[in-house]
Amino acid sequence: MSENLPDFNGLSRQEVRQILDANGFQPSNSQPSQGGWQKFKHRDGSQIDINWQTGRIVRTEAPIYDTDGFRINKGQRLASDGSRIHRALPHDRHPPEYFDTNS
Repeated sequence: MSENLPDFNGLSRQEVRQILDANGFQPSNSQPSQGGWQKFKHRDGSQIDINWQTGRIVRTEAPIYDTDGFRINKGQRLASDGSRIHRALPHDRHPPEYFDTNS
């Protein structure tokens, strides 16, 4: 489901939260961590990690399972357009996605 969400770049905090709520993403912790991070999970296993202090958003698609029920991977990182980020690309080279922390 995280791959189907719109691009969050430049949106306000309120818009981001409304989109997550409308698409069935629920916070896995009631308050952000001291570093500002909060995880939102969808029932399909995908997740969105948001840093409310910096505006950084990290998308992860749902894990993929084999026909025998064993997990093949733990979910691919996604770009703001929902496309997969190649696993070999270092984290510091992933295309960033940020909401507007001033609105």
